[in-house]
Amino acid sequence: MNKVALVGRLTRDPELKYGQQGMAICRFSLAVKRPRSKEDKADFPMVTCFGKIAEAVANYQTKGSLVAVSGIIATDKYEKDGRVIYKTEVLADEVEFLGKKDVVERQLEHVDPGQNDWEKLGRVIDQCDDDVPF
Repeated sequence: MNKVALVGRLTRDPELKYGQQGMAICRFSLAVKRPRSKEDKADFPMVTCFGKIAEAVANYQTKGSLVAVSGIIATDKYEKDGRVIYKTEVLADEVEFLGKKDVVERQLEHVDPGQNDWEKLGRVIDQCDDDVPF
């Protein structure tokens, strides 16, 4: 089975291009924290999505946006200047918008510190839903 699910922040604005048949193709990279790491370590996978998902990501997400991605891992290799180059990326079939960094941080500033973390997160996500364009 080849299935991956990631939650992270875009490290740069997404890049939107159109293929020869007019298919939208969007590429972006995510900063994804490593779980249970004693140090602040992260991975930075490249993500590619297609069609309407690609257009939505390109139109509504920017550097720092928090998203959840699910899809498959794809590997490829090619030759360049006599060297073999290996490429690994996530081909996304779903991208869920979880909120923009500045909106989430502003909302968290106004949360009562007496609440547990799940209550804080649920309230922030509910308030960020207004940013989602659909």
